[in-house]
Amino acid sequence: MQQPQHNAGRSPEGTASPNAVPWGEVRAARLASHPSGTQSAPLYRPPQSPPEQTRQTTTAHIEECFPGVRCWWGLHTHRWWAYVPVPQGDRLLEAATPNTLFTQVARAARRPEEGSWATSR
Repeated sequence: MQQPQHNAGRSPEGTASPNAVPWGEVRAARLASHPSGTQSAPLYRPPQSPPEQTRQTTTAHIEECFPGVRCWWGLHTHRWWAYVPVPQGDRLLEAATPNTLFTQVARAARRPEEGSWATSR
């Protein structure tokens, strides 16, 4: 009986090539080397939640400056949020930093007809 002809890069049917890896088996990958004295940056860094004291201080400050506004840190979104009740239509604002949220709330709370800050509600 004559042996079947095979491509040089393929093994005969029923036998595994020397480099074949069965499905589900994982081989260890070799880590890329970095020049000494340098650090590799992580591929993904999950957002950091600010400490509880920082969250309380920030929300209290914004709510003090703008009465009627409700402010909070989104535990799942990792963003700062504020609910701003204004006569033109209530607004829900979000921002990455407390400073940005403060600026957005200040803009939203401004009374356009008076040109001053909304201080009572």
